[in-house]
Parts: sequence; C-alpha cells; structure tokens
Amino acid sequence: MGTRNESNVDNTPVIDIERAEAAENASVIGSKRQEKVLIDKYGREISAAQHKEKNIRTQILVMRQLPLVNWGMALFTFLVFSYMLYHFVFGRNQYGRLVVHEDSITWWMILLVLFSGMLTCTFAYSGKFKTTIFDRRLRYIELRKTTIFCRAKRTRGELSDLKAINCYKRGFKGCTFQSYTYQVKAEFVGALQPIILFESRRRDEIMKRIITIKKFLGQSTEDIEIKEDSKT
Repeated sequence: MGTRNESNVDNTPVIDIERAEAAENASVIGSKRQEKVLIDKYGREISAAQHKEKNIRTQILVMRQLPLVNWGMALFTFLVFSYMLYHFVFGRNQYGRLVVHEDSITWWMILLVLFSGMLTCTFAYSGKFKTTIFDRRLRYIELRKTTIFCRAKRTRGELSDLKAINCYKRGFKGCTFQSYTYQVKAEFVGALQPIILFESRRRDEIMKRIITIKKFLGQSTEDIEIKEDSKT
C-alpha cells in the first residue's frame, strides 16, 4: 500500500463571504448613520431629516382664523329652522301629544321655514376659514379662504414686493359706545392691492397676530401703530 500524499492538502482557512459582506455593509450603514446624527441647540441628538424638517418649519409661518361668529349664527338659525319645520309642518305638541293639523298650515308658516333655511345657508357659506401662509423659502404671502363647501379662493403676493404690514381700525365711536373693526393688511409696492390678512373686533387678538408676523419677518415690534382706515 502506498502512503497518502499530504502535500496536496489546502490548509487555507475558509472565509464566509456572506458574513464578511454583511459585516462590511453594517459598518458602512453605521458610519452613515453616525454622520447624519446632529446636535441641536439644546444638546439633543437629531437626525438630518429631523433637522431639515425643523429648518423648513422655521421658514414657513401658517396662521389660521375660524369664522366662529358666522358658524355660531348658522347653528342657531339651523336649530330654529329644525324646530319650525317640526312644529309647523309635521304637527303641534298639544297636551304632551303630537297632533297633526294639516288645515292649520298657512302661507306665512311656510315662508318662515324657508326664510330660516335660507339664513342658515347664508351664514354657513359666508363664514370662511382663513389660512395665511408666509414662506421665506419661496418668497410669497398667500391668503386662502375656504368655504364650508371646501371651495378655496387664493390671493398671493411676493415677499420681495412687500412694503409694510400695518394695522388699521374702522368703525364708529359714539358717546356711550364704540364699534371698531381691526384689520391687519399686507401692503405692496406697485399696483397690487393690499391683502387683508386678518380681521377682528378684538384689539388684543389683532396685536398678537401682527407681532407674530413682524417677528417672523425680522421687523421691529416696538412701534406698532393702529392707523385710521381712510375708507371709514
């Protein structure tokens, strides 16, 4: 019997290629994650995506105003409309029982029901949800008025054409009472008409909004003057 030749045996250690590639990919991903981790001004760790989103938020100011008065009146007239429709059309409550009197329905009852229904639709439609957007990245101001039927009307102006943000008041001051409406207007150079951004009867609410806008635009908030509207 011949002896076995030991010289042809390969003693090279076997390397798991898949594990090596997985470890290399993990190290690359880990290094990338480590590079994307940032530190904010409070010393907290945030990712690059969070930093970018936070930076975008500081460049955009969104302010909203709800038409509470109009929607409140719409709700009140709707309740009146529902009661009159139930009481006049379907019957009357007599001694705790619903008694229908078809002969007692007159023309003025039908007119009252129709009138209250028209008032409900008018108040609901006239109350517009206002959204004011200041975008320093794209350099524009946009006022968006959305009705209850989700139809929006947009008015836009360029920040480069912005002349001033002013506060106006209009109304009447009597001996015993005063009725003023305060407005925040964005005035532009050229032929572009001013945009009424906000309107309210509360002076403190208007002052808070104009201070917020001026701080966002980097303007001074020390000498804010409420001017008389020339159209009063």
